[in-house]
Amino acid sequence: MWLPITVAVFFFARFVAMKVKNPIFNPLLISIAILIPVLVWFDVSFDTYYADNEWISYLLQPAVVALAYPLYEQLPQIRQTGVS
Repeated sequence: MWLPITVAVFFFARFVAMKVKNPIFNPLLISIAILIPVLVWFDVSFDTYYADNEWISYLLQPAVVALAYPLYEQLPQIRQTGVS
């Protein structure tokens, strides 16, 4: 049940972010700001929410690793900019 709600909230947040064009209106931040109060209001436990959205987590884990590798390759250039 929570999977379609999560996806709908994210797409709504993306729509808002495209209209406002301000870094504070990041779709992830907007989604979190909407979902947390909704989950608290309906008294949904984390275990229930996670079980309904478990496959998203499985898809995101390899994506995070895939994004981390190019960042690792650019590490010398990042260090040259003074960011540690």
